[in-house]
Amino acid sequence: MECRYHGRVHSPKYGIVNERLDPVTVALERLDAHGTPLDVDEDITSGMVVQLILASEDGSVDYELTTTGEQLLIGENSKSPEIMDRKIVAIFNNLAVRQAGIFRFRVRMFNIYDTALNIPLSMDDGSIRVSADALFNDISDVFAVYDTT
Repeated sequence: MECRYHGRVHSPKYGIVNERLDPVTVALERLDAHGTPLDVDEDITSGMVVQLILASEDGSVDYELTTTGEQLLIGENSKSPEIMDRKIVAIFNNLAVRQAGIFRFRVRMFNIYDTALNIPLSMDDGSIRVSADALFNDISDVFAVYDTT
């Protein structure tokens, strides 16, 4: 059966450098070819991984490293989703950003059993190559990270 995923990335409006952000929540519905919601169960989500990447304000560039070579996004940015209210949900509640700026989160959902050989790789400039095998790919609203020092 052909299906697709539709969802929303709920992200904070702002944050402080090196301090925990408000939780980022990804909630997805599984839809049939006509857009009708389908049931989800543990068999459907087995092997699924939801990944968050920090992206530029316009969403055109994915970031991995600061200008000094440190991880820009601190915390667990990949997780297996849960099933809540007939939706596939991943909640990221321990993220922080190491430098000030205006960003978006790029979210991708993969089934690792189908895409293990195609997981995106880091590029020399700190950007991330996007895999064409993502089951879901979207970006959050813009949020700002401020430096209060």
